[in-house]
Amino acid sequence: MFLPGSVARKNAIRSLKQAKIPYRTSYESPSLLGLLSMAKAGLAIVPLARCADPSHFSLLGQAQGLPEIPALEMVLARSTGSKRPPCEFLAEKILTGLRR
Repeated sequence: MFLPGSVARKNAIRSLKQAKIPYRTSYESPSLLGLLSMAKAGLAIVPLARCADPSHFSLLGQAQGLPEIPALEMVLARSTGSKRPPCEFLAEKILTGLRR
């Protein structure tokens, strides 16, 4: 799980508790790569946003007895002066990635 204070962590724990599913936190990390490495090694399952789910991972959900986790609200903040082609391109790539 992400570290205490993370909204993603709070949502995952709240969903597990509401579904009365016992859990234990076996690993905590402030970084996505840290969490992915534990899942890749087969040592944990990790609550992730769909946009952060690598294509070679298995997506677990209600069919496997896990609760649905509420979506996170994300905001892309930009300067009004960032209306330049490289900034427009990057913003569109970020938004496209978050929508998948």
